[in-house]
Amino acid sequence: MGNPLFVSLAMAALSGGAPACPVEGSGSVADLHAAWILEGWERREGDPRFVFEEKLGRFYDFDGKGVVIHDSWDPQKRVARSARQYGSFFEATFDSFKSARHAVTDGPHVIHGRDLATSSLEFIARLEGRDGKVNAARAQSQTVWRCTDKGWRIVREQNAVDDLDVARADAILQSQPRLTPTIIIEPGARTDERRAVAVLRMAFDDWAAGGNSFFNNVLRDDTVWTIEGSGRYAKTYSSREAFLAEAVAPFAKRLKQPMRPTVRQILSGGNHVAVVWDGSGVAIDGQPYANSYVWLFEMDGDKASRVTAFLDLQAYEAVLQRIKLGET
Repeated sequence: MGNPLFVSLAMAALSGGAPACPVEGSGSVADLHAAWILEGWERREGDPRFVFEEKLGRFYDFDGKGVVIHDSWDPQKRVARSARQYGSFFEATFDSFKSARHAVTDGPHVIHGRDLATSSLEFIARLEGRDGKVNAARAQSQTVWRCTDKGWRIVREQNAVDDLDVARADAILQSQPRLTPTIIIEPGARTDERRAVAVLRMAFDDWAAGGNSFFNNVLRDDTVWTIEGSGRYAKTYSSREAFLAEAVAPFAKRLKQPMRPTVRQILSGGNHVAVVWDGSGVAIDGQPYANSYVWLFEMDGDKASRVTAFLDLQAYEAVLQRIKLGET
């Protein structure tokens, strides 16, 4: 922590008032720094080709000036002067891995200022090549984030990496609790009401794991789906077929990395179940997509008869307006 660069930037981050970007919860530096390693650098067997800007575009300031990144894992010990340059150091190597698993072992520890924030965390990595060779590492990551019109973005980064015994890395990964949502069920709930929560949770888990039958699993043919808000897509769809054809399919066709959910909360009262979740994916033009959702299900047995959806419609509609089918 004695690096003069980070000390000076930390002092700058402490000056001024409250930042315009979130300081807690979704989109905060703590949330993003953890997601940077647990999602951005994570790789599972069968994943598509690793493209740095697609996987980590939402974490770095690709447009701003003054980006400086050093990572001791780079054999050549180079200093990157832009996010794209940093990505070029590791893109081919990372694409060669069959899998890359990570766990945060300390942090993130964040200090916020008005326009800048500093964050540090420790993580471990287990890297398996396509030849079956496995290596492991422990790293200290120190970052400086700038509040931009797109949210917090990394402008300074220093990662100090040391070798770690593979067996120790496996033990740490196995001990990490799986991210599970907070589930709140009304006291005295009937068995069928509890089953409705279980059905929805399993459906979201399947979707997160790569499944593509979520809407068929939880909606009836005549389910009425309402998107709240204003705009072309904020309306009521009178059937599953209409909702999928008019709202889901046009959006899905514009994604090359399908959207996957991370459920934060499930709340149940009577036959109503609210699911609070975050979704992320990558559009076919390479731009990342991220949004937060609240879906309120009115359950009839194992399927919903009515759903009311709340989301940031501007982010959703931006993808539809920006990408014309047949263009990239």
